[in-house]
Amino acid sequence: MRKGIPRVKAPAPEGTLASRVQRVRQEMNLTQLAVQELTGVDRGVVAHLELNQRSTIDFQTAIKLARGLDVSLDYLAGFQDNFGTCPGAED
Repeated sequence: MRKGIPRVKAPAPEGTLASRVQRVRQEMNLTQLAVQELTGVDRGVVAHLELNQRSTIDFQTAIKLARGLDVSLDYLAGFQDNFGTCPGAED
């Protein structure tokens, strides 16, 4: 990377896993580190998702994100547009 040229982050395409994770995090006023603490998903994984550098995650990671952020797996996967609540989140 050249000095003096700022790196611009392009927003993740709407409706993607990346944009949905980022939207929930921002609506909850959480940092990526706070998401890590809530979900047990490494901050680096969250960052790569949000930067759209990682487009898939394993099922256990999806469950951790859904439970920790209190959203449904359907929302994260793009099957519904409202956050919803993760069933069993209170377990």
